[in-house]
Amino acid sequence: MGMTFKKCPNCDLTNPETSMQCKCGYDFSSGRITESSPQREYASVLTRLGAISIDGLILLPFYIPIFVTVSMVENNALPPEEQIVPSIILLVFLLGSVIFALWNSIIRMGKTGQSLGRKFLNIAVLDENGQPIGTGRAFMREVIGRWFSSLICYIGYLNAFWDARKQMWHDKMANCFVYYVDDNFS
Repeated sequence: MGMTFKKCPNCDLTNPETSMQCKCGYDFSSGRITESSPQREYASVLTRLGAISIDGLILLPFYIPIFVTVSMVENNALPPEEQIVPSIILLVFLLGSVIFALWNSIIRMGKTGQSLGRKFLNIAVLDENGQPIGTGRAFMREVIGRWFSSLICYIGYLNAFWDARKQMWHDKMANCFVYYVDDNFS
């Protein structure tokens, strides 16, 4: 049984059937337009770049042992019979970095709208109703959408510079927006 939707007679926006009020301020129970909640401000490209940079820096504790281990093996610092331990270390840190990155950018962001970097810079990835997009759409956005955004000379990322809602192609694919949020947003 899927989720049902209703269209706002004032602005034609599709809302979940359980919505009491549309984003435009239309009250479904009274049929009147009331003052809507304040519009959120779209996050700038630089703020978004800062958030993804912070997310990358958080992975640094994983990257350093990987780099050291690869350097040791590549430079033949260890005899072949002693390379098993560095190989295991490499595997553990690679696996750990992938698991952490998936948790941060898909699971956490899908459930809360924020990766750790986005949380630090007070921005969130939300749907048109101001709700987190869920892990399925987060996966589509972060994996498939980012690949698509980078496909033709990264033009999908540059799209935010001329898009009125500052959406990149991966945002459009997942039907989401990146907004500034308050410190207490969770």
